[in-house]
Amino acid sequence: MKDGKEIELPKVVLEVRYRDKTGHWRSTSAMTLREIPKAILALQKAFEYLQIA
Repeated sequence: MKDGKEIELPKVVLEVRYRDKTGHWRSTSAMTLREIPKAILALQKAFEYLQIA
């Protein structure tokens, strides 16, 4: 709350989704070295989106 008024604070959740050996979808917050550049790009895009929203 700010000055007695509720304010909306957007949040971003970053997780990796993958299929396991049995074909079931799983998620984790751990990333491989190869996934980090993709995560950086995704966070940049999320930041850009939230700035204009």
